[in-house]
Formats: sequence, C-alpha cells, structure tokens
Amino acid sequence: SATVSVLYWHSPPPMATCDIHVLAEKVSSDSITVSWKVLPDIEVYFIEWLDVGGMWTGLVVDSPPLRRCDLSPDVEYSFRIRTKNKLGEWTKPGNKSTFRTACLLPKTIDTETIKAVPGHTNIHLSWTSDQDSGPLNTRITSYRVRACSASSNAFDIISIGDQADGPDQSYCTYAFDEYTSSQKMEITGLLTGHTYLVSICQLNKSGIWSASCPPIALKTKTLPPTALSRNDLEIDLVDCCSASFHWREPVCNGSPVLHYEISYLMNTDERVVEYSGPAKFVLEDLLSSCTYTLKLRSANAMGFGLWSPPFVF
Repeated sequence: SATVSVLYWHSPPPMATCDIHVLAEKVSSDSITVSWKVLPDIEVYFIEWLDVGGMWTGLVVDSPPLRRCDLSPDVEYSFRIRTKNKLGEWTKPGNKSTFRTACLLPKTIDTETIKAVPGHTNIHLSWTSDQDSGPLNTRITSYRVRACSASSNAFDIISIGDQADGPDQSYCTYAFDEYTSSQKMEITGLLTGHTYLVSICQLNKSGIWSASCPPIALKTKTLPPTALSRNDLEIDLVDCCSASFHWREPVCNGSPVLHYEISYLMNTDERVVEYSGPAKFVLEDLLSSCTYTLKLRSANAMGFGLWSPPFVF
C-alpha cells in the first residue's frame, strides 16, 4: 500500500508592534538625547527620526542613549523605535514621541496678555505664558515683575533685554521689584493717582531669562482729598463783620484740588460757600458779637473729601 504524506503550510505570525517608548533624556537648543527601556531578549534597536523632508531615517544601536545634534532651536522632532530579538525577528515601529528643542531665549511675554486692575495704592496683574509645556528645561519657572514711576523711568537706563545683565541690576531703582512662580502679582506700596511703567520677564528651567516685555503705563486710582485737621486751619483776623483765615493745602491723593466748600454756621443758620483759589478766604457780612462755627472740605476729580473738624470763633 502507498503512504501519503500531508504537508501543512503555516503563514508566519504577524509582526508585533514595539511597545517601547522613546524618552527625552536631555534637550538643548541644538540637540536632543533620547533613551528607552532596555529589554533582555533584544539584540539591537533601530531608532528612527523624522527628517526635514518628512522621511523616517534611522540608526541601529545596541543600547541607549542616542544623541541627535545640529538641530534647530524651538523646533519639534519626532522619534520612534523598533527592535530585533536574538531570533532575528523585527517588530513594527512603535508610537512616535515628539520633543521640541529649547529656545535660545525664553519668549518675551506678549503685553496683550497682561491684564491689570489698578487700585488706589496697588495694581493687580495677571498674564499668560505659552512656555508652560514642552521639554522640561524650556518650561518657565519664575517671573520678575518691576514697576517704576513714569516720571523717573528706570527702564530708560537698562537694556530692554536682561540676558546680558541678568536679573540683578541693583543700580536701577524701582518702586516695585519682586519674583513669583505664578502668573499673577499684586504690586503694592504705590502712590495714589500716579502713573507707573510695569514690565515682566520670565526665567526658564535652564536658568535663561527672557527679554523684558515693553513697559506698559498703568495709573493707580485717585482718592478724594484728605480731610484737614483742626491744626490745619487758622484764623488770621476777626473784626465786627468779617473774618479772614487760611489753611494748609490738603493731601490731594493723586488728583489736584479743584475747589473748596466753606461752611459757617450761626445757631441754626448755615451757609455754604464754594471757592476756587489759594488756601485762604475772607468771610464777610457777619453779624457782630456772634459766635460762628467754621468747617471746610476740598474736592478733586474723585469728589469731595470729609469735612474738617469745626472751628469756633
């Protein structure tokens, strides 16, 4: 009898996909060093990167890391990996990992993103930065907020870029100079009704300062004039039908005094005179041998301040 042999053809198993992730070990402005997990059964690793023309180019290595040089700053580069085991079996490339080279300098904060809410003696600031993600060494770690009086303008005597001088420019005098790790700051200790120039620069994890953004002019709110005290008002001369007096000009709180109101009262008869002029006045047509109570208040663009304490003559 004849023997029949039956042969079965088995198709090769499908090629597996590499599940090793490419990690950025070190990123600079002109190079990226990548690494990956080493597996015991792998003989070689084929690292591929996406070149400028959109083609994948690779290099066979037996262990990490791998450094790519001569790259452009602030540009994204993609890497992926596939492996060959000791049986000579290759895997498909795994998912790509994309990294951005560092900036030579952190970007200057866009003044359009700065929001300011002035108070009477303070200014609340908030802003946004687009360098809070990406490679670790390009991420912003802190900000420097400075404010100077617009009349002195300390920013005129420094370079608009802080890179050459660094953050420690002690020869400049600022009304406010503080650091923060958040994207907000309250500028305090300011004068009411004054204009200040405010600028912000940022520091990345590599220790590189950005240029300061162009100074923006912000004005604190004004207050009504401060009320005069009893000692600020003095009678100069009183006769039978008039009284002359003067007073110390009140603190105007950032807005000049526009006019005064002078109240003088005899019994229940109160009269109020509005007056614009120097800090002196003569009350006329008074009744002789009568007692009067005098008080005064001043007004600026924000309105009237409080009345002074009464002065009796």
